[in-house]
Amino acid sequence: MAEGNWSNFINYEWGGGSNVFNLDGFMVYRRSETPSEFVGYCQVYRNGITETCLRASTYWEEGDGLVPALSLCTGIESSIFAASREYVKQGISGAMLIFVSLIGVKGRELATGSGFRYKKYLADRDRLYIPDVLVKDLKNGEQIAKAQRSLYDIVWQSFGYNGCTYYDNEGNWRPPR
Repeated sequence: MAEGNWSNFINYEWGGGSNVFNLDGFMVYRRSETPSEFVGYCQVYRNGITETCLRASTYWEEGDGLVPALSLCTGIESSIFAASREYVKQGISGAMLIFVSLIGVKGRELATGSGFRYKKYLADRDRLYIPDVLVKDLKNGEQIAKAQRSLYDIVWQSFGYNGCTYYDNEGNWRPPR
């Protein structure tokens, strides 16, 4: 890791962060107001794997029973693009495998902002391990966008929807305003 490039791995929703080298490689992180808790981290392993973790309560409150879909999508997107952008800057090319896990979601509703619904869609388990998605060329923004769409569709399906409702009929990203 070139000196000074660590900040490029910070998720832009964190509003800042810190860095540390460790046995596994290199980590950037953001602590919450409680020093023992993290808002999130991005661990860059020595073998090139990058793991990003975003703390659930950063995106939803403990007692409200909701998972805000747009915030979740924004967090996933910023993590994917932060890592891919920095890899390209460092001259690293090739494939990227993206996987998402949602933990602590049993009984929560995916809050899509889509207004009135006849049926409430709830997660049926506490841990949702979304199947991984392969991007063959991390320099290809179109492939990354397709991978995101696939991830979002699976997240929505995990809550009972047919797919992500934030895309129009032509496949363009159109979240609620």
